[in-house]
Amino acid sequence: MPQLFAKPVDFPSAVQRRFDFNLEALRGLAALVVVWHHVIVHSRQLDPNYAPTGIGAYNAPGHFAVLIFFLLSGFVIGRRYPEPMQRSEVRSYVRKRFERLYPMYVVALFAGVAASGFTVGWASIGQHLLFLQGWWSPVLVENNPLWSLQYEIIFYLAFIPLSLIRARPWLITLLATLVGIGLLLSGYGGFALRWSS
Repeated sequence: MPQLFAKPVDFPSAVQRRFDFNLEALRGLAALVVVWHHVIVHSRQLDPNYAPTGIGAYNAPGHFAVLIFFLLSGFVIGRRYPEPMQRSEVRSYVRKRFERLYPMYVVALFAGVAASGFTVGWASIGQHLLFLQGWWSPVLVENNPLWSLQYEIIFYLAFIPLSLIRARPWLITLLATLVGIGLLLSGYGGFALRWSS
């Protein structure tokens, strides 16, 4: 009987841990959705003579794709720390998250400042450097996807105590759902979306 599916490639376990094709495919798809969303929302800004038409003008769900990125971050961190974190691991965890995110974030921030013609005030730059954009100052219009990074930081920091106290996933899910519903009902649910649009 002919084989219907290709035989899976056997990777050494170290390589398999480092690279997950399914995860990276989902990340790539989410990234393309975010890029396409920005092409539609900001059409004619790079080229005033071009705007997608027909099916190409479909506004992809960019914010939903960002939520996918948040979920993937949680998945990756949970896979990296399947057991509750030990106090001795906290410093290494924070350093790795910082090295992974902050240098590129600073480059993106100052690229946005340059794109603004250096019209952004130092107070706003400082607030962005501390991930306070959207709360204390508007997100830099020239690089508005920066709104999402403060939420990534909140997640990274929240993981530490939740892991240390061995919080139950179902309880965290329930609490996060209740907080989300509470924010939505109180009118704060669209807070991030106001600054990111």
